[in-house]
Amino acid sequence: MDDDQLHFSEFYRTEFATLVGFVMKAVGATVYEGTDAAQAALTEAWAKWGTLFNPRAWVRTVAIRAYYRSVPVREVSLDHHPEVLDLVATDCPVELSERTAAAHALLELLPPAQRIVLAYSTDGFSDAEIAAELGKSLEAVRQNRHRARKTLKSLLQTQSREVTHDDSASRVPRRVG
Repeated sequence: MDDDQLHFSEFYRTEFATLVGFVMKAVGATVYEGTDAAQAALTEAWAKWGTLFNPRAWVRTVAIRAYYRSVPVREVSLDHHPEVLDLVATDCPVELSERTAAAHALLELLPPAQRIVLAYSTDGFSDAEIAAELGKSLEAVRQNRHRARKTLKSLLQTQSREVTHDDSASRVPRRVG
């Protein structure tokens, strides 16, 4: 195995699950859609491996494009094809805990620009890198992240109040008689 193959193999192992999660966070993809988009992006990355300047950022951009190209195909049910999960489960499991699924549901309530900035941020990209990848100004990146966090904080507070209200309502003693 030559150096390019070794470097790409390591890149694939470390980035695949993270890339699937990124597509899910950034555009609301399902695990199946995120897996397909990540696989498509990594396949393209291998074809261009020696020429990529910033492969982590590049595969995220390509994965989002791959997802959007596949959206019209969404009507095909993947529920009847559990072997698709086997592709993910062997080396890098992509399972959503209840907490992660709830976080993804909240992210789906954000406008697309805020979601994608937050997805890049949580994957460790700097504001300058995000701005370069999205073709936006640093101020726009900061503003989108600020607005996203503010909206998420508000949503979480609302949820917390609803849960507290529901719990207290269920603890009210009932009169008999």
